[in-house]
Amino acid sequence: MILRDCLINDIKEINNLISNNILYRQLTSLTFEDCDLKMTIIESLLSLTPSLIHLIIIGNSDDLFDGARWEKFIQTKLLDLNKFQFAFQSNMNISHDPTGLESLLMPFQTPFWLETKQWLVTALCIQSSQFINLYTTQDCVSKINFHAQANKIIRSTAPTIIEDKLTMDNVREISLDLMEMQVDMIEKKEKSTRCLFNGLTKLTLQLHDHWPDDSLKLLTSFIDLSTITELVLDVNFTQNDSFNTTAGIVTLLEQTSNIRSLIIFTRTVYLQTIFSIVSCRVKHLQTPVNTVEDVKMILKRFDHLFSVTFKFLENSLVSIAEIIEWLVSKDRDFTYQSTQCSLSLWLGTRKELFLN
Repeated sequence: MILRDCLINDIKEINNLISNNILYRQLTSLTFEDCDLKMTIIESLLSLTPSLIHLIIIGNSDDLFDGARWEKFIQTKLLDLNKFQFAFQSNMNISHDPTGLESLLMPFQTPFWLETKQWLVTALCIQSSQFINLYTTQDCVSKINFHAQANKIIRSTAPTIIEDKLTMDNVREISLDLMEMQVDMIEKKEKSTRCLFNGLTKLTLQLHDHWPDDSLKLLTSFIDLSTITELVLDVNFTQNDSFNTTAGIVTLLEQTSNIRSLIIFTRTVYLQTIFSIVSCRVKHLQTPVNTVEDVKMILKRFDHLFSVTFKFLENSLVSIAEIIEWLVSKDRDFTYQSTQCSLSLWLGTRKELFLN
């Protein structure tokens, strides 16, 4: 059983479920994804599933970091559990340094963790982030923020850090800062010889400076771009470097042969740039616009789109009513949804294909 976006608002209902004291012995595998539950609630729920063999928890509560508490609970309530994977993240109040991480790992270095179960645990913090990450060395998360090795502090109960040697086949979404990664590779002066991420479907690239040289070579050194279906570009296009950045993105898109969705975040809109990077393979587009004329030109240029979302930049001059009136006058078959700062269009019968 997989429970995604695991939030519980009605504690009374949970208490009723627990008080019934019905055990679900038929359940042997359970996954909590994006879990916002406290340890007490998780313990109460897991007490109803004593036959669990495989447990995955991806959560963000401070008390989930307590290795001694997990050890006691598993030895008491989950006697059949032989595979426990987790990824916890929190802004808990401990030192963001090697000493702080080592203290966090101490409860996970008992014979129970290291010898009986052989569950190895890694603690990680990013120098620019307030969060602490604690996870098993077996990959279980489907989406991650990938940071340069130079900005990481890592400690592990494994004999050696094996994180960067793993092939993370379960990861489907990744976000990274392209310039940060480029600086890291220059400092290390080495390239990975093995692709770490072989099953990504969504890639988010952050770039707030010029497009780095050899960026494509860097990305392909650890990502299989052919599996990407959705690309998010958080890019600061500048007048001076717009051409190089555009050329870099175009080259990247040529390698993402299965791209279907393109999302663009930028503070400055250059229509010619958008025209250059949106290929016929892109069926779903999200882009910022400044004026009604921008919207019209994009819709005229890309008649192959199934759907498009226009995000209106601050102080932009866009009238949704005028856009709708123009589409009707062009006899376009469409459905739309609007907010104060956006307009989403599903174009023609393609909407049905998209929804199905």
